[in-house]
Amino acid sequence: MKAKAFKGTQVPSLVGKGHSDTLLRREVVALIASRVRRKRGDDESTVRNRISARVDYGIRAGTLRRQPSGYFRLGDVGAWARTAWPDARLDDVPKFPISGSASLNLPALRGMATGYTHPMTLQAAAEDILALRAENAALTAGLAACRARVQVLEEQVRVYRKGYENRKRKPARQAPIS
Repeated sequence: MKAKAFKGTQVPSLVGKGHSDTLLRREVVALIASRVRRKRGDDESTVRNRISARVDYGIRAGTLRRQPSGYFRLGDVGAWARTAWPDARLDDVPKFPISGSASLNLPALRGMATGYTHPMTLQAAAEDILALRAENAALTAGLAACRARVQVLEEQVRVYRKGYENRKRKPARQAPIS
C-alpha cells in the first residue's frame, strides 16, 4: 500500500505534550524528518518518503506500536526513533519514563533487550489498559481464525490420507506353500 504524499503536513509542536499524547502517522513522519540528518542532495519529500518507509517497516516488524485507533503514542515514537536514528536530534521528543534498551553486536551473534515500567499516573494506566484490551481482542480474533484454519487443514489431511490408503498398492498374493 502506497502512503499518501506528505507535502502539506506541518511539523507538530511538542510544547506541553507528554509520552501518552498521540500523533497521526503523517505527523510522526514530519516530526522525525525535521530532526534527522539529511544525505547530500535530499529534499523534504525524499526524506519524508524514506522515513515513511521506515515507519511502515517498523509497524510490520513490531518495533513501532500503532494504537488500534490508528494513532501513535509519542512515547513509543520517541523510543523507536532513538533506536532507528541514533544520530538524530531527538532530545526533546518524550519517551516513556524509565524505559531503556540495550543491544549487542558480535560477529556472529546479535542480541537486543528492552525494558518498560508501569505508568506513573492513573490516566496513563487507563490508556495502557484500553490499548492492551484492544490488542488482546485482536489477538483473540487472530487465534480463533488460526484455530479454524487448523481444523480445515486437519480435515483435508484426513481426506488425503484416506485416499492415499485406498490407492496404495496392495501386496501381491503369494501362492500357498505346499
